[in-house]
Amino acid sequence: PEEIRAWITWLKSRRNPVYYRLATFLVLTGARVGEASGLLWDVIDLNEGSARICRRVHWDHWTRRPILEQTTKTEESVRSVMLPDELIAILKEMKAEQRGEGPVFQGKPGELLRYNAIQSAFNAGFVALGLPWRSTHICRHTYATMALLATKDLSGVQASLGHKSYKVTERYAKAIAL
Repeated sequence: PEEIRAWITWLKSRRNPVYYRLATFLVLTGARVGEASGLLWDVIDLNEGSARICRRVHWDHWTRRPILEQTTKTEESVRSVMLPDELIAILKEMKAEQRGEGPVFQGKPGELLRYNAIQSAFNAGFVALGLPWRSTHICRHTYATMALLATKDLSGVQASLGHKSYKVTERYAKAIAL
C-alpha cells in the first residue's frame, strides 16, 4: 500500500492530472484500465457514490487508437462499483472541469485515452520510484489484495472485480492468511 500511495503521489506531481486520477480510480475500485477508460459521465452517480461498469475501451493493436465498445470483457464484468469519498471528490472536480461531457478520463479534451500514453505515464512513475512493476494491472491486483484483507470475503471481492471464478480472484488477491 505504501508503494502504491507513493506512486500515485508521484503521478499527482506531474503536469497532467488525468493519470493520477485514473490510477486512483483503478486502485480504489478494482476496475480494469479499459473499463475505467470507457466510463462516460452517464454511468457516474456522485450522489449515490457509485459507477456502473458497462462498457470498455479497446485499443486497436495496429493503430493504437481507442475504440469505445458498448460491452465489457465478460457478462460478469457488468457491475456497479462503490466510490469512496476521496474518489467522489476527484470526480466532482473532473465533472466541473469537463462540464459532465465526454469520457470521464480524457486525453485531449473530449477524447479517449490512448493505452500507450497511460502505460508510459504509469511506467515513468514505477521507474522513478524504483518499483518492479510494468503493468497497469498492478492496480487491480492491489485492490483485490486490500479488499480481501479488509473484508475477508472472497466472494464479495470476486463480485467487485467481475470475475466468474473465485480461482481467478484468488490469483489476483495475493496469498494472505484469513
